Parts: sequence; C-alpha cells; structure tokens
Amino acid sequence: MITDYKIISKLGEGKYAFAYHVIERSSKKQYCMRILKLQKRNGISFEDMEIEVNVLECLDTPFVVKCHKHFEHTDRLVMITELCELGDFFAMINESKKEQKKFTENQIIDWMIQILLVMQQCHHQKILHRDINVKNIFLANDYSAKLGDFGAFKILSNSNDKASSIVTTYSSLAPEICAGHKYNHKSDIWSVGIVLYQLCALELPFYSTIIQQNYKN
Repeated sequence: MITDYKIISKLGEGKYAFAYHVIERSSKKQYCMRILKLQKRNGISFEDMEIEVNVLECLDTPFVVKCHKHFEHTDRLVMITELCELGDFFAMINESKKEQKKFTENQIIDWMIQILLVMQQCHHQKILHRDINVKNIFLANDYSAKLGDFGAFKILSNSNDKASSIVTTYSSLAPEICAGHKYNHKSDIWSVGIVLYQLCALELPFYSTIIQQNYKN
C-alpha cells in the first residue's frame, strides 16, 4: 500500500506522472516511487505497467533501474523502483555545462558500454525502448549508468519486424522516423548516439523544433 512508504522529496514531474524519493516504513530502505495517473486520454492501464515490470525483470543486467513492487492506488498506478540518488543525465549534463567542466573520455566510454550492454539484451529479446534520452538514463551511487522508464517500449514479433508510431522525444528521433518510415532497433542506437554527443559536447547536436518541423514537412 502507498501508506507503507514515507515521502522524503519530489524527484520530478511529467505530464502524466510524478516521481518521489521514499522510505519503506518497515525496512527503512530507500526507493523511488513513480505515480502514474490512470486516465483514458493517456492510454495507461495497470496491465501496461505489469508488462513494463515483466520487461524489466527479463533484463538481467545491473544497468537497468529495477522494479521492487507495483500496485494500483485509487486512480493511480504506483511503481516502487530502485533509487538513483545522483539524478538523471539531463541534470548532470546541465550542471557540468554550468560549471564549464566536461566529462573525461574514460567516464563517457564506461557509460556508453553500460548503456549498450542494455541495448544488446533488449534487442536480443526483440525489445525496443523507443524513448532513450538523457532524462531516462540515471546515475547510481557507484556512478554507473542505469536505463529507466520502459513505458514506451515495444516488443517486435521477430527480428525483421518494425514499429511505426512516434513515442520518443523529438530531439532523439532517428532519420527514418523523421522521414515517416517504419523503424527497428537501429532507432534506439541512433538515440544512444544523441546521448553520446550530449555527454561529449554538453548540448544537443540539433534541437527538437527543427526536427519537429522537418518531420511535419
């Protein structure tokens, strides 16, 4: 139950979801609590969250944000996940840009290896993440990268299958999606490349308004 947890602070807020730093009252362990609004217009259901949890459980890697528990509370879906106290890559990059201090080459290589190991497992199991960006990659206490938020994932029926709907952040859109074509796991790799560029340059290679306009054209 949601009352089994004490809220410490708000970690973030999206259009349909909130994230909190919480402590489980019985064990005193710290977690992240994701609360998603159950609304017809956003198409989110408890079954969708259960599928996401099952996807997370089948990925045997330390570089994915693990789910501890999930349940339904009134008109909300609640997911209790591993807490990444150091925040996400978006905040980390902004802080580095503010301090004018770039990441070392070795650190960037380590993070890329960790993210690509997750991609290897995902694509081996025909799972597309479809929303890889710096706001969905988190930093663990040991400074390792952890990919989270699999809410937009899609499981392909076979290795030659392709997806067509647009669910990712515009700034991470692969060229084939901008061109209105169907796409596969290669679009995830493009998005990882955008993350790599941001880690190196502390900014996007191009901005979503330009990409969005190109897509509409």
